[in-house]
Amino acid sequence: MLSDKHQEQVILDRCWNIYDLITITFHGDEKFHSDYISEIESVLLTNRLYFKVTIEQGEYHLIIQEDYDFYFYELSILNYSYILTDKTDRTIIWADSAPHHKTDYRGQDLTNFPHHLHDPKEEFVISLVGSKIF
Repeated sequence: MLSDKHQEQVILDRCWNIYDLITITFHGDEKFHSDYISEIESVLLTNRLYFKVTIEQGEYHLIIQEDYDFYFYELSILNYSYILTDKTDRTIIWADSAPHHKTDYRGQDLTNFPHHLHDPKEEFVISLVGSKIF
């Protein structure tokens, strides 16, 4: 089992990797930078990241939610959702690990259940697979 300080460091690394990915990929507003630091302090207390960032000159919002725990020596993301909305907060597309879909839009079993990607009308649900990016 990792010490509390080591677990803290692993969570901080995860949070800063997300921060780097957002700042490299998008241009968040100035409020993002200060708010994100406050959110990281909260993550250390709750093992939960929840953050909404305005991207692309205010046209979109990216909402990130991850719940963390440790399995022996590794950080585990228990649940997650990544949601892209427009400036009126209408959902465009999202990915999550909630077990509410077992099949894709063709009626076939999800190949990586419960990880999936879907649109707001639930017409296009596909299995979410890929390599770890950070």
